[in-house]
Amino acid sequence: MVGETDGFGGGIGATGERSLPGTTEQWAAVREEVVALRRAVERRRRSQRFSRW
Repeated sequence: MVGETDGFGGGIGATGERSLPGTTEQWAAVREEVVALRRAVERRRRSQRFSRW
């Protein structure tokens, strides 16, 4: 998933080297949230794979 667009209008590389509005700390926190959300979605998809709804 390296280099994909982050949904905020810009692409972020593996280290978030892209210049973005806001501080690096803010974007690090946002990216952590995005990663956590993605993991939750993946977990949900896996659990629903066998139960169609």
